[in-house]
Amino acid sequence: MISVDEALARILQNNLRTAPEECLLQSALGRILANDILALHDQPPWDNSAMDGYALQWEDIRSVLTGNPASLKIVEVIPAGHTPRFPLSKGECAKIMTGAQVPFGADTVVPVEVTDKTGEKVLIQKIGGKGDHIRRKGEDFRKGEVILNQGKKIRPAEIAMLASLGKGSVSVFKKPKVAVLSTGDELAELNEPRAENKIYNSNGHALCAQVLEAGGEPLFLGVSPDSKDALLRKIQEGSSADILVISGGVSMGDFDYVKEVLTTHGKMNFWRVAMRPGAPFAFGEFNGKPFFGLPGNPVSCMVTFKLLVEPFLKKMGGAAKYFPAPFNARLTHEIRKKKGLRTFLRGLVFSEGHEWRVKTTGEQGSHLIHSMVEANCLMDLPEHLEKLEDGAKVSLIPFDF
Repeated sequence: MISVDEALARILQNNLRTAPEECLLQSALGRILANDILALHDQPPWDNSAMDGYALQWEDIRSVLTGNPASLKIVEVIPAGHTPRFPLSKGECAKIMTGAQVPFGADTVVPVEVTDKTGEKVLIQKIGGKGDHIRRKGEDFRKGEVILNQGKKIRPAEIAMLASLGKGSVSVFKKPKVAVLSTGDELAELNEPRAENKIYNSNGHALCAQVLEAGGEPLFLGVSPDSKDALLRKIQEGSSADILVISGGVSMGDFDYVKEVLTTHGKMNFWRVAMRPGAPFAFGEFNGKPFFGLPGNPVSCMVTFKLLVEPFLKKMGGAAKYFPAPFNARLTHEIRKKKGLRTFLRGLVFSEGHEWRVKTTGEQGSHLIHSMVEANCLMDLPEHLEKLEDGAKVSLIPFDF
């Protein structure tokens, strides 16, 4: 068996990456930028008002600081989206709306709430400081500046940034296509009557969901019976995909054929990882495509995908970051584990006072899907430990929640 870190290092040595494609902005959420984005103009493109109020010259209202209100002539009204018509002269101001361009000569905006308008005059009795309530040209970004980097995941904030540049489409990496296959004579497909000796194929559908969540495009191959020939035919059906992921058939049972088929018709890199759950895990190549053999137990299948397949999938899809940022929390109870295996327990992390606390989601059997349903993280427990006390600090790998 090899360590989790060694397994990841071998997997991530592969530098395959999908090609770029153009994507409409309204469909770009969650996609990965294929190139750096340069600012095409200053943002804001000109000084503009942060408030509804009056744009004016500070020197004309300085007297307010000593208790003497200032009266100014209103020379124009400037709505947002309109260009100022006049520069300001001494004793003049412009009524201005939020977002409107500040007229030449103005250096301060006074909010309308602290003014008193009478006809074409406005009386100002309270002020802040010079330059107040003006958003400066280029304050957000400057023309020519790199504002979004290649490999960045597009979130709503990035959509806003791209839209502010007038971009209706953007270059993103294609989603890696992932062929997903489950193996086992015991599996029934959904919407089929379930025989007494069968279970439904939960792994295949969970893996397709994990592929989608990681930014890939699943190609669902269904179920292969426990037969070397049938397994090989199913694997070949997925040859159009970028990656092949199989659940089941990688352990040491009489009908576990995945390892044998991969060794005979492909290239095995490693088999078995010193981790729990998920020790039976195969990685190699089939027809030049990365091949992952995951355990058949549902929790082991989901955990190994999260830890070992997802980072590769994200890297192949161009993401600059493909590991979730870990953080620490304190245990609410004692934990015992097997020494020599890096162990990943399903956990529920929550805030208590001024710190994060974490507890397991109950029984941790690799067949118990509810232990994943109730979890929002994995506890990452080192190989050398056998026991962790209540209150011990542990490293967590968060799920999206």
